[in-house]
Amino acid sequence: MDELKPGYKFKNFPCKIMNKIGRGGQCIVYRVKRGKEEYAVKQLILTPEYIPFQEQYINMFKREYELLSVLAHPLLPKAYNFFQEKGEYFIVVEFISGKNLSEIMEIRKKSLTEGAALELACRIGELLVYLTSRQSPIILRDIKPANIILTEEGQVKFIDLTIARHYSPQKKDTMKLGSPGYAPPEQYRGESSVKSDVYSLGVTLHELLTLQDPSLNLHNLPPVKSLNNSVSDKLCNIIKMSTELKPENRLAPEELNEILKNIYNSDIFLKSMSPLRILSNEIYGPEEKKVSLLKNYIEKFNVNRIVNEGKVEKSSKTPEKSVEKTERKKPSLMSKKAWKKRKKHIDIKEEPLLFHLKDYTDHYAIIIVISLSLMFLVYFFLAVLGVTGNLVCIPPFLFVSSFLLCKFISDSNQARKYIIGDSSFISMDGFSRKTEIQWDKITSFGFRLSDNKYIVEGDGKNIIFGKDVLKWEDLKNIIEKRSSLPCMSIEGEG
Repeated sequence: MDELKPGYKFKNFPCKIMNKIGRGGQCIVYRVKRGKEEYAVKQLILTPEYIPFQEQYINMFKREYELLSVLAHPLLPKAYNFFQEKGEYFIVVEFISGKNLSEIMEIRKKSLTEGAALELACRIGELLVYLTSRQSPIILRDIKPANIILTEEGQVKFIDLTIARHYSPQKKDTMKLGSPGYAPPEQYRGESSVKSDVYSLGVTLHELLTLQDPSLNLHNLPPVKSLNNSVSDKLCNIIKMSTELKPENRLAPEELNEILKNIYNSDIFLKSMSPLRILSNEIYGPEEKKVSLLKNYIEKFNVNRIVNEGKVEKSSKTPEKSVEKTERKKPSLMSKKAWKKRKKHIDIKEEPLLFHLKDYTDHYAIIIVISLSLMFLVYFFLAVLGVTGNLVCIPPFLFVSSFLLCKFISDSNQARKYIIGDSSFISMDGFSRKTEIQWDKITSFGFRLSDNKYIVEGDGKNIIFGKDVLKWEDLKNIIEKRSSLPCMSIEGEG
């Protein structure tokens, strides 16, 4: 299989390859541009050694797109399209600018600070709880530094769900997949579970704090303290409990997340800063920016410490005096009327949120081209037939008619909108046809891979929308929250 070169233009998703971002075991990733927007396109690798398992790999690739389409978490990239071209399979996802943790460790040549490792563990721990608490739990099965990106803003993104799958206690893995050293023993037996990702996270933290490649000591990690004595006993114990070889002795995602949050929130210094933000400035930012940021964090920490120790009063007025003053002030008759008027204004329901189809700026140009083509086609036939005289007026008439018809159809399509109301979800098209489903009557919300559509069902009705809606991911997230139903795959959990 040949890699695609910069400048290549896809037909089924109009965009141009800018450069190759990277290549892994199953995928090649390209940075592409479509207008002013940038995306990442993943290409499935099907080399000769994978031929016996071709169908399984294609299904996994589809499932990655499917999972990213139904999940809504800030650590996961958005998925835009899945298509096939020239016999190859592609996924279009959000382009995330930054370096993965493996690259960062190569640049730094030293271990992460404990604060950065702890904050990272908290973020990934929250993601694991989100995934495993769903109606159909999801396991990632490939947590490692190379799959975690740190952005320039200090945000964390997990970028690879190639071998992720839905978890069922009664169902074993169809394929024994994972990264050597990061995958727990049960994953090699095809028995991965929700605790498998906890093991991989523990191994990842071990590597980031010790710089030791876990594949060199397969399932035999030395104590963190023996390699980095600066790490606290608390974090060392968390890593030890997370990397127990037997799943029954290992922490569950909820337990791990709770312990990490308690440690992180109880540390005044960590709460006053973001170690990952400082790390990102060390990697991406200029020297003076790093110094300024660290200085601000230290000043903020010192102020908080002094206030918490009771050495500084925030205000010269005591709370008791403020309360007494408030109690002495009785509202007049006029202020009561003003308050009622103000309260009435406050009680007015919020304006409903509107979501429209994306406004493609070139749709009028397409209409004109079609109309002109029709006009010249008619002129050609009239010329062939030798028609003259008043009949020559027919083509301009057809041009105007076809233009108005195409414009009407296009405007009607563009006028379609989805309304998030206080008590219901509403869809309206350009012909004023309205479909409304009460939030408490929504029975299912899912994503259909076959046509790339989201479907809301309830009360004998359904509302369908796709990724051609402006801010479709926000619409999806709001529906999940208002209906209290997670977005699920309609065509099976896989």
